Amino acid sequence: MAKLSIEHTDRRDDRGAEIRVVAIKGSVDSSTAEQFDRELTQVLSGRGRLAVLNFAEAEYVNSRGMALLVKHHDLVKGSGGKLVIAGLPRKIAATFEVMGLNATFTFAADEKEAIGLLVSGAGTGGGAARFPVSFACDACGAPLRAGSQGRYRCPRCQGCFEVSADGQVITFPLRSAQSVEMSFPCRAKYADAARAAAASVAKDVELSSITAELLDRAVDEVLGLYAGKSADGQGRIRMLVAADSREFAVAFLTTDPGLELDEQDQQGLTIKTLRSFVDQVDILPLSPEGQMLKLVKRIEQ
Repeated sequence: MAKLSIEHTDRRDDRGAEIRVVAIKGSVDSSTAEQFDRELTQVLSGRGRLAVLNFAEAEYVNSRGMALLVKHHDLVKGSGGKLVIAGLPRKIAATFEVMGLNATFTFAADEKEAIGLLVSGAGTGGGAARFPVSFACDACGAPLRAGSQGRYRCPRCQGCFEVSADGQVITFPLRSAQSVEMSFPCRAKYADAARAAAASVAKDVELSSITAELLDRAVDEVLGLYAGKSADGQGRIRMLVAADSREFAVAFLTTDPGLELDEQDQQGLTIKTLRSFVDQVDILPLSPEGQMLKLVKRIEQ
């Protein structure tokens, strides 16, 4: 069973404002989510709370944990407070990215930087042409934040929005959205289950049969690539799927060095084939260890 520890200390800035620093240690999964919710409620309560959630020693946060983070972020902000997430490990940051949560939170590299952001007020607003840009989702009213030009996803309604170089925001409400997360051994017999999970999401968001087939081929290619690199079948793959009516993203994460794609793999036929199936293929390092392969297929309206 996973273990979770939440500890907090209170500090005061030069103006005397109290800042609560909360250290999240261990894993947030189905066995600890209730504890996570209960203890965050206790330590973050209070009007105008200034808080730092330090994830430097966190090991894992599942989708339920992500939803609880959004809940407590909104409670803090709704009471006139501010919350910054610090020290997020790359393997957890990848989940934030895939689920579109990078548009909701303010992030800092470490605790010191996070306190500085709270004290200075950075990341809490500003002019439209200056980053970060803070605003509300046109579709559901959720508070959002974009740190740079690009495409993002609202974690509430899963609506997409684009932020231009001059800070202008265009929101695209979605008719439907789904996500799924699973972890499985790197063995051929689990490939069908992984493909079925991705296919079920494609069906839920009503992708065309042609697009769904291309995505299925892409997932199959990736699973075959990893299976070929795992001679003993002992490595594990974590798959994240986030899809809506405009975009379908699948991310494969591994912390097994034997499964990491080397330069030869990245220049090989499988990756070239993937680029013919989807619009975007990214291979990114995870910190402190591991790698993420992310596929993105944009859906024509």
